[in-house]
Amino acid sequence: MQKKGAATLIVAGVVDPAYHVLRPEISLWDAPHADFRLLLAHNPKLAPLGARARFDLQLSGHTHAGQFFPWTLVVHLVHSPHVAGISREGQMWVYVSAGTGTWGPPVRFGTSPEISLIKLVHRELPSTSSRH
Repeated sequence: MQKKGAATLIVAGVVDPAYHVLRPEISLWDAPHADFRLLLAHNPKLAPLGARARFDLQLSGHTHAGQFFPWTLVVHLVHSPHVAGISREGQMWVYVSAGTGTWGPPVRFGTSPEISLIKLVHRELPSTSSRH
């Protein structure tokens, strides 16, 4: 857990399920309170588990945004709605980076490599006092 000013941040990670037979369990059970909970999960298919565990944001990769046709179609079928860029899974945001490299053939067609910069900004919530 990281603390910056008055805000607290929990960063958690999970192994790609491709390396295990069983799907990983994702839980914040017994974790301290945090203002923001960030999950690092290579495979965006873990988003339902992250959302159920009440993370605020999941950062993923894995899809390469399809990399080249016809894989772009396959990736959309398998990973939709978390293929590339920002999307939602319940209350949790999911950001999937297309990455800088390739998988299989060293080619990209119809997708671009990217380096993502994610800036988390502490937002003051509106006052709970009623206005008259």
